[in-house]
Amino acid sequence: MTMSWVSRSFRQRAFSYRFGRICSIDKRIKNLENPLMARPSIDTRPLLPAPIITGADTMAARSTYRRSQGLPDHVLIFTVAGYALVGPAAQPLVQRPGDVLLVEPHHSLDQDTGPGQPWRRIWCIFTPRPHWYDWLDWPVVAPGYRQLHVAEVGRTAPVRASLEAMHRHANGAGRLRGELALNALEAALLWCDDHNPRSERAKLDPRVRRALDYIGRGLAEPLTLAVLARVAGLSAPQLTRLFRNHLGLSPMQFVERQRLQRACQLLALTAQPIGAIAHQVGYEDPFYFSTRFRRATGLSPRAYRVQP
Repeated sequence: MTMSWVSRSFRQRAFSYRFGRICSIDKRIKNLENPLMARPSIDTRPLLPAPIITGADTMAARSTYRRSQGLPDHVLIFTVAGYALVGPAAQPLVQRPGDVLLVEPHHSLDQDTGPGQPWRRIWCIFTPRPHWYDWLDWPVVAPGYRQLHVAEVGRTAPVRASLEAMHRHANGAGRLRGELALNALEAALLWCDDHNPRSERAKLDPRVRRALDYIGRGLAEPLTLAVLARVAGLSAPQLTRLFRNHLGLSPMQFVERQRLQRACQLLALTAQPIGAIAHQVGYEDPFYFSTRFRRATGLSPRAYRVQP
């Protein structure tokens, strides 16, 4: 009787153990099958070299940092406040608020701050993606050094805001923090292009740029030549002449081209009614919109939408 009870108790414990093991294995299998469990949003993978290293710090006045041989990657430094000397002792580059310095690989990163205000900067060490090199064609200020100046350095200024987002992402815990940081750096470089005297946009007359920005923000608004001339601070004939010189189009030809390009996108990518699209791109009369659209594309809006 006693032996039978012991044997039965042993079998029950053995069954419980095996059942627990099976449940544990089954749970692990389900976790592997569930991407939310298998790939947590917090990065727990082994440490690997980061695709970008960033910093947002302050270098005290009367400080010195020496890295005469530079680094094997590119370094970007954006000055928020204060000033410093960066580069070789024979030809240091003065960095003031709004300066964006790009140091190419293996060039001196020696840094010295003066006796006054501390030097506040945002920086990163990175390898440019292949398509970035055209955007990094900044003016050369010394062999191995390129530099731009950005007038706005406040927290909401696009270049600074993008670089701060870069630093925030790079030092976060997300699994894709490196990619997010690189994307924010890419945004900063795109904003920098507005300040690059070598870029096509920077070659535009600033009054033309003001008109272009206004057009881009308000395609649905009544964009007349008089309105655009007032935004640019010019007379209508002066603005027309500048547009033709820079863009090869009159202001109103440019407006119509932008409107119809946007209409093409909305027709191809949304199910909005044609009349609603017409209003969204600045045409009060859907019939007139259809006429202008057909003249530009050779198709009616409806035919354009259903084409393969």
